[in-house]
Amino acid sequence: MDDETLDEITEIFGHYDKDKSGSIDPTELLVLLRALGDEPTADDLAMALEALDLDHNGQISFAEFVTWWGREERY
Repeated sequence: MDDETLDEITEIFGHYDKDKSGSIDPTELLVLLRALGDEPTADDLAMALEALDLDHNGQISFAEFVTWWGREERY
């Protein structure tokens, strides 16, 4: 991944990490998914969190976000 792409991902992550905690919580994930054009149900949101939260702590870290954002198919 080049520096320009990493800078873009950092900016996107920062935009959705509204509380600046360094991770994206389920509420912030919902906002992100809606911005991507999805209208997830509670079950959809839970499944997305389960898929993205690789360490299962209930939050999406920057590293987890980079892994997800770098995928060709995000959802």
